[in-house]
Amino acid sequence: MLHLDQILPTAVLIAIRLSGLMMIAPFFGNAAIPVRVKGALTVVLTYLLYPVVAPVPAGHPLLVWLGWGVSEFVVGLLIGLVMQFVFEAISMAGAISGLQLGFSLESIIDPTTQASSNVMAVFYQMITLYIFLQMNIHLWILKGLLASFQIIPLGGGISQAAAMSLLQVASGIWKIGLQIALPIIAITVLIDTALGFLSKAAPQLPVLFVGISLKDVAGLLLLMSVVTFWPRFLSDQFWHAMTTTEHLLHLAH
Repeated sequence: MLHLDQILPTAVLIAIRLSGLMMIAPFFGNAAIPVRVKGALTVVLTYLLYPVVAPVPAGHPLLVWLGWGVSEFVVGLLIGLVMQFVFEAISMAGAISGLQLGFSLESIIDPTTQASSNVMAVFYQMITLYIFLQMNIHLWILKGLLASFQIIPLGGGISQAAAMSLLQVASGIWKIGLQIALPIIAITVLIDTALGFLSKAAPQLPVLFVGISLKDVAGLLLLMSVVTFWPRFLSDQFWHAMTTTEHLLHLAH
């Protein structure tokens, strides 16, 4: 029969890794989810994971346990952070699109972060979160968490090579963000160029007021067209994020 002093060390380390995931991962780290709900989910998942995770023997010094706790928290952050990069890229694309369409002065409270954000950035993130849940990517993350205990057992550390690779992965935010925002950038640049020539031909035309309305209508119509391609594009990005996370975990071990 197992005693509390045998169960507690392993359970605490599992919970710490889960806490890192709950803090940063998309959907799980959403600021709109109450802390009590996240805590309850962490306890339930710890209970479910305990039978399938290799236990950690007790009797180690306190400093060893502290080091293991930090390592487990970092592993949890790593699992959620790569997927969060996709959402940050989408948010950047929304901010760029909002700036191009003249919505940069309009902001609302982002329910995912509880911070004031560009209205288009929030709109983009809401669409991405819906696609994320519709495709059950949150279940992929939990499967990745389960696999992480096989790749990096409890008490394992994170190598410097994994940290450097994570920085390289973060640079991909710009690439994804620009790919999403490119149609809006292209149409608004074309409209601005055409209005520039038109203002030279007809100086009395109020180009500023015409341009804002024209860019809004054209940009929103274009967005309605291109958003139909987002599920396929984001599916590829989510899958790439999961494979990248697995690669980083193997690299970290």
